[in-house]
Amino acid sequence: MEKEIVCPRCNGLGRINCYKHVEDGICFLCEGKGTVTQHEYEQYITTQVKADNNRAKRNAKREAELKATAEKVDKQREERLNKRNQPKPKIEPIEQELYNDDVDKAINHFLEECEK
Repeated sequence: MEKEIVCPRCNGLGRINCYKHVEDGICFLCEGKGTVTQHEYEQYITTQVKADNNRAKRNAKREAELKATAEKVDKQREERLNKRNQPKPKIEPIEQELYNDDVDKAINHFLEECEK
């Protein structure tokens, strides 16, 4: 007979109070006995370690994605600020001749053409 170990999930109680609404809170690992065999214990621990490793990898990937996104947003924000802070080119006003001068030139041109 294999060595019996206190159930790591329910701490030997055979029930988990926060799951009382599911099968009256019976621990599914030890089936309500409060103890598990050495083999069951090792399987449980191995599964938990794998789950923790997978969770850590997932979190690291998400963190890297968030960091990349934050850097991209910061770069875009900096570009917008630089664009906004650049001095605007000065537009030189175009000196226009007065309307009357244009009319006078047009009349003179017309008269010159007529004389030819």
